[in-house]
Amino acid sequence: MNLASLNIPHNITAPRLKLCAPDVGEFQEINRAILETYDHLELWIPWATKKPTVEETQDAETRTQAKWMTREELMFNIFDRATEQFAGKVGLHRINWNIPSFEIGYWIRKNHMNKGFATEATHALTRFAFQQLGAKRVEIRCSSKNEKSIAIAKKLGFEHEGCLRNSIIDPNKTEPSDLVILARLNQKGLAPLDVSWN
Repeated sequence: MNLASLNIPHNITAPRLKLCAPDVGEFQEINRAILETYDHLELWIPWATKKPTVEETQDAETRTQAKWMTREELMFNIFDRATEQFAGKVGLHRINWNIPSFEIGYWIRKNHMNKGFATEATHALTRFAFQQLGAKRVEIRCSSKNEKSIAIAKKLGFEHEGCLRNSIIDPNKTEPSDLVILARLNQKGLAPLDVSWN
């Protein structure tokens, strides 16, 4: 399979959000968002081990765009449609195109938290994975201590499949922690959402 030739839409539109394929030109705004949100990111995000410089964020965005081109990962930038402000990221990781299966990961900018944006972005990307990419499995993995992420997954009907005990180290911690796996195999029972892509 020539993955690079797969026709994958670059934009997903949800009621309040627009998800856009990575654009290296947005690295400065993304860096500002990371710095604003860092105290939260360092609790749960593996790559948040130190505050990145602008140059480091630019390098990271270049790699993100390259992974999009090779279909290794499909990361989207989240924008608030009302303000057009960058609001975070959501993406498909651990992709196995032979199944196909995907893991959803995300983070939300501090000034956009507690608005339901993480839920809406995850919902939109879940529908995208099943309807556009033919997913047979979509999963969310997170620390067993990350109650908000677990709540989002359960709200969207992801079923708890198991807990891998002492299998991860929470960011900036030295003790092992448990990893929770929640998954969907189809869209059955998923609440309606006005979402489209192009």
